[in-house]
Amino acid sequence: MWEGTRLPMALNIMRLAGVQALVVLDSSSNLSGIITDADLMKLSEVVFKERVSSSGIVSEGQEWDWDVSTMIYISRGELSLPDKPVSEVMTRRLITALEFTPLNECAKRMRRHDIDQMPVVDSDGRLVGMVYDHALLKSLLKQPL
Repeated sequence: MWEGTRLPMALNIMRLAGVQALVVLDSSSNLSGIITDADLMKLSEVVFKERVSSSGIVSEGQEWDWDVSTMIYISRGELSLPDKPVSEVMTRRLITALEFTPLNECAKRMRRHDIDQMPVVDSDGRLVGMVYDHALLKSLLKQPL
């Protein structure tokens, strides 16, 4: 994702991609940061929106009648994010792994820095992928001891 992307759009991208973090690239396509769902949750606020729906039954042709009307109040909470670019809130100091870093080293590094995901870069520093804690754990559990 580009560092000028607005926070609400970043949240939508995360939802659509089914990921918990997005790497952020500058205008030259260089890795410049990372933004996580936890970062977005810290900035978010729940806004309640209310809507009123009414229905009524009215009799026709009588001199007097009781009119019955039902009012339904529907309220819904929505997550609201400030309209800022991700560059203002992303983590710039990245913990990365090289593409040939052993899995156990990735796990140690992620644990040491208390992170759930880590960008993987090639020898030129270009992004080649991401490693996530759940995928790493799954892979490590499959390896013989």
